[in-house]
Amino acid sequence: SRTVSKAESLINGHPRGVAVALDVSNEAELEALISQTDLAVSMLPYVYHPTVAALCVKHRKHMVTTSYVKEQMQALDGPAKEAGIILLNEIGVDPGIDHM
Repeated sequence: SRTVSKAESLINGHPRGVAVALDVSNEAELEALISQTDLAVSMLPYVYHPTVAALCVKHRKHMVTTSYVKEQMQALDGPAKEAGIILLNEIGVDPGIDHM
C-alpha cells in the first residue's frame, strides 16, 4: 500500500502483522526491515522483487510475491536453496490462475 493506514487495514488487526512506512529505494532501510522478519510478503512493484529477494537470501528469510518469475528471480533459486529458504512467486489470482 502507499500509506501506513491502508497497510494497517490489510493487516486487519492480525497480531503478527506490522505496517511500516518505507522508502523502497533506500536499500539500507529495506535490508534492516527484512533482517527483522520471518517472512517477507512483497506487494511492491515487480521491479523491486529481485532486490528484496537477494536481501532475503542474504538474511535467510522466506519471501512470497504475487508476481511472475522473471530471469533475475530465477537466478536466485540456487542461492535460496543453499540458504534453506523459499522464494515463492506467482501466488495470487493472476498469475496463480495460470497454473490451474
